[in-house]
Amino acid sequence: MTIPDKITTWKIIEPPVLNKETGRIDAGEFELAEVPVPELASGQVLVEVAGCAICRLGADSNGAQSSIPLAYEISGTVVAGDDAWMGKEVLIPAVLSCGQCDFCVKGIGSCCDNPRKPLNHWQIPSCFSSHILNSGSSLFEIRHRKRSLPLEHLAGVFDALMTPFQALQRASLGSGDPVIVIGDHEMVQYLVQMTKASGAGTVIAIEWNQLHSQESVRHGAHPEFIINCTNKNAETITAEVKMYIDKERLVRSGWKVFAVTGSKSAQETVRYLLGYASKIVVLGCSTAQAKDWIGKLEETDAEMMGVCGCLPGNFPQILKLVTSGEVQVSPFVLTRPMSWIHETFQEINSLAQDKRIILTTDDFGLDFNPEPKSCR
Repeated sequence: MTIPDKITTWKIIEPPVLNKETGRIDAGEFELAEVPVPELASGQVLVEVAGCAICRLGADSNGAQSSIPLAYEISGTVVAGDDAWMGKEVLIPAVLSCGQCDFCVKGIGSCCDNPRKPLNHWQIPSCFSSHILNSGSSLFEIRHRKRSLPLEHLAGVFDALMTPFQALQRASLGSGDPVIVIGDHEMVQYLVQMTKASGAGTVIAIEWNQLHSQESVRHGAHPEFIINCTNKNAETITAEVKMYIDKERLVRSGWKVFAVTGSKSAQETVRYLLGYASKIVVLGCSTAQAKDWIGKLEETDAEMMGVCGCLPGNFPQILKLVTSGEVQVSPFVLTRPMSWIHETFQEINSLAQDKRIILTTDDFGLDFNPEPKSCR
């Protein structure tokens, strides 16, 4: 393995933030630098970065201005440090639950009392670097990756798939179970794929973003019925679902409904779709709230729950879904070289919302040319 003399890094001078007045993300400021390779302590490794995933977040639930997390996961190869990790391809997640507190023991990692954050945006080198120093205890090995699946495309896998994975577990999705997936978030495309990979029966996709359904179908996940929700209200959408169920003579009870959006219109639709003995799993959040949920739950003997994230113990299973090809991620990522870091954050509002943005280290642009470049 090649150990560098220096690390090339984009030093964060001022982080991107949400502009409360415009609702857009202000790009922030980065400075290109070279720094010495740090000395490795016992148990530490040096990872050659392949891809660094960016997470787009807007205002928090109170509408307040919030900082934008700059990087949410890194994929790469260990080139120095702990012998047990040498040469291995790895993922470094953004957050790791402790696995020991009461919440973790009960399987609710998102409520962990002592979460760890392996990626520190403010350290030197930053996440946007040719190499990054980390603890071996924060790494997850990527096994059996096919050459057709670029290593950089795996950056962001846990963030994108861990909540859908947990949702399927909490819903006790079994072989042949009828499913409705509803939403406008990138998780929709992964949920559709994962429900099919888990052996679900009929899958109905109800989407405000038609791109998600089209891409999922193109790349192997085939919901039996797709509804494009553009210019439709909750009553119209519900009527289409019921007509399909009657036409295909499907069961009217026991549906698993996954709502991956926080919009009020989607919440209203879910409320209308509540059927007997159904199980509703909410993966999105919003300040908008639909009315009369409690009464409707009581009338239909339905269950409703919210999920967010999963325990690190599930991460190897999630990786296996991707490396085996059961769930495809490459069609749903947008890569840009790290030399475009300024443009990427300047344009982040207008970049494809159905794709995860991943910065790659194939070009650090020491002679940076700020002319606009199209996305790859």
